[in-house]
Amino acid sequence: MTQSQARGPPLLLTSLGDADTAESILAVVADERHIYAGSQDCSIHVWDAQTLDRQQSLVGHARAVLCLELSGSPLDRLFSSSGDNTVRVWDTRTLTNVMIVEPPHDNVGDIFSLVWLRQTSTLFMGCQCAAIQWLNVTEHVREPSTPLPIRYNKFFDSLSLPERARASQSPASSRPLSPTLSANAAGLVTPNLQTSTPHHQIEAGHVRNYAHNGYIYSLAVTHCRVGQQAPAAILASGSGDSLVKLWECQTDDISHIATLRPDAGAVLALAVAESTLYSGHQAGALKIWDLETLTCIRTLKTSDADVLALSLLGGHLFCGRDDGMLVQYSKAFEALNAWQAHSGILLATTALHDHSGAAHVIISGGSDNVLKLWDVTQDIDSDGLPFRALSRGQMLQILRGFVSFPSISSKDHREDCRQSALYLRDALENLGANARLLAGDAGKNPLVLATFKAVKPTSGRLRKRVLFYGHYDVVEEGRPADWHSPAFELTGRDGYLYGRGVSDNKGPIVACASAVSSLREQQELDVDFVMLIEGEEESGSTGFAGAVKANSDLIGSIDVILISNSYWIGENIPCMTFGLRGVIRATLEIASSQPDLHAGMQGGAVHEPLIDLIKVLATLLSKNEHVNIAHFYDAVRDLEADELALYHAVVDRTSSGTQDTQSTALQYLLTRWRQPSLSIHDIAVGGSRHSTVIPHQASASLSVRIVPDQQLGVIQSAIRAHLQAEFEKLASPNEIHIRFDHTADWWLGSVTDKFSRAFVQALDDVYQIEPLWIREGGSIPALPFLTKHFGVSAVHFPMGASSDSAHLPNERIKLAQLEHGHTVIERWLRLLSEL
Repeated sequence: MTQSQARGPPLLLTSLGDADTAESILAVVADERHIYAGSQDCSIHVWDAQTLDRQQSLVGHARAVLCLELSGSPLDRLFSSSGDNTVRVWDTRTLTNVMIVEPPHDNVGDIFSLVWLRQTSTLFMGCQCAAIQWLNVTEHVREPSTPLPIRYNKFFDSLSLPERARASQSPASSRPLSPTLSANAAGLVTPNLQTSTPHHQIEAGHVRNYAHNGYIYSLAVTHCRVGQQAPAAILASGSGDSLVKLWECQTDDISHIATLRPDAGAVLALAVAESTLYSGHQAGALKIWDLETLTCIRTLKTSDADVLALSLLGGHLFCGRDDGMLVQYSKAFEALNAWQAHSGILLATTALHDHSGAAHVIISGGSDNVLKLWDVTQDIDSDGLPFRALSRGQMLQILRGFVSFPSISSKDHREDCRQSALYLRDALENLGANARLLAGDAGKNPLVLATFKAVKPTSGRLRKRVLFYGHYDVVEEGRPADWHSPAFELTGRDGYLYGRGVSDNKGPIVACASAVSSLREQQELDVDFVMLIEGEEESGSTGFAGAVKANSDLIGSIDVILISNSYWIGENIPCMTFGLRGVIRATLEIASSQPDLHAGMQGGAVHEPLIDLIKVLATLLSKNEHVNIAHFYDAVRDLEADELALYHAVVDRTSSGTQDTQSTALQYLLTRWRQPSLSIHDIAVGGSRHSTVIPHQASASLSVRIVPDQQLGVIQSAIRAHLQAEFEKLASPNEIHIRFDHTADWWLGSVTDKFSRAFVQALDDVYQIEPLWIREGGSIPALPFLTKHFGVSAVHFPMGASSDSAHLPNERIKLAQLEHGHTVIERWLRLLSEL
């Protein structure tokens, strides 16, 4: 096992649940729509299988939910069993309770196991009383009636083996009974009467009493030949009596046909694939059986830990143990990997196939109240299968490595940035691009240039060339204590990916590259796709323009620019950005020719630099935030009706309330997005900061945001003229110095050109919703430069949402939004070939 353990765990896609609570996850199943987890708190928690959003909790059971089973389509039912003696039937399309199944008598005990036989639409139940019960779900159910009170038999108050393990790790739930249940004066727990939910009592003839001499912990069904019998539907049952029994499923009964004697302790888990049966046992034994010959063909044991869960995926067996370990076995029954999946007991596993069939995911749940999704795609053999799109796990493996580099845009992290650039170059080459590094300014970070060449056969027409711009540098993480997980370690939690750079801008870079690579592998890439990724964006893109000009021949001609480097205005409606403000950052300094002075001796007798500075700054803005610089607003473009309609659409679709509140929201957007502004960020003094000292120098940092059609040079001159004129009015002997530290022009895109229209179509195809057109108050220095340098338009598609916390602790992005971004870009590139 040494070699397999050295491989390390597969990629943890995300964790779902709350590890801070004491409720165990006892059962888990998944279909193409949802992930369902049965909990010790009597609830079934439901997540969306694609977005991983928490949807709701299904309540109704009075005790812990011990087992879950799915019928699949077309019936679309979820079955849940509990320590309250009942089975509940739920519609997986509406997530509503459609039936409550009651036992034939009150001494059944806990229902530990369920299995669905599709051929006969029959649900089998394994019980604490050692009986097997069954129900044909499609048979007529009587009209709703008053349910029988359930009188718990004290014989079953003792805990089973798995329950003792669970109880040792998880305190009993302190939560009240489900709101759909109540206790009467006689101590009977009875579901509240719900006339909309039919109750069905299992018929006495649908019970096989004393099927075992112990609790029936596990059931499995298959269709195969057993011994010399003809192929038939077979039910396998595993029990605390250490036996596995095989039953032939008949129309209205089951008949015992064989008993397997593992001699290996209680049978706690079963899994089956055609005529191969797997049984997991107390004390760590794992048996593999051939049902046709009724022989044990292999015994595996790597630990003394109880085997509590078994799942099959892609021919591989996944074994969950009570020491929290998850072990993966190959088709040849070799142990491929073993990893610590949970901090407590691993109680449940299931397999999840993504909607494209491109990924293999194992879900595990444990006594730590967490579901974990593990991508095991790379470990499962797919030889001979047709091309499948780059999987979620492969994309996130690349992102995990990318995020691990603290590529902070500063001198102290210059080597980290270089290593990040090298990693990205290698990753893009592995995805099929021709990639190389380009030198930036001396002492600055390199750029990454990668080109995915079109591979789709063509009739000789000229292919379009797309330039994607992004950046791999990030801002510093701040205080590590403010992060819930390490900043430079990709962490999945509740459907989100956390880590510095996941949203700004490493996640979108990887999603875009994987989309192009998927098209290339399918021989469907019909454009040349050029990626230009810089490492100085967070520091003002120093040297970027020079590097682009110096390498124009390598980059080649471009037809359109794509960027994904901002955020939706909310959480749920996709957005397209069509405008950014420009920025001018400046430093104003006023200094005296004298050294620091004592306030008690010189105060009031000299012009103090800090007071001069405050007086000058005070002239910049009026009380309503109006910028007082002469002719500042002269060139601001008028708001036209078509543009105003876009803003009204944003307000109408993202805000609710009265007409007055919507009017306020509209004005807020106009101020943020298309009006210029001036901000003062910092005031500093030189020399001593003692309260008795007059500093000899004072400075302030300020920024001005500009909009169409203001010109950088004109506004800079106006700023300088205003500051100098106001200072001269003071008649001060001090000196004024004005320095412009950084400038970036505004950018305004088109909402109607063919590239934007195609992108809207791609968004609509994926999200089935029309996007919002928004502008941003911030700046991206490279974007206006690139559009002017190449003489083309740009499409700006943000993948992040407003709650992503970019530049803040716990930066995150929703996994589903990265995947949808991948799909949207892939769709857009297909549409470009038709333009």
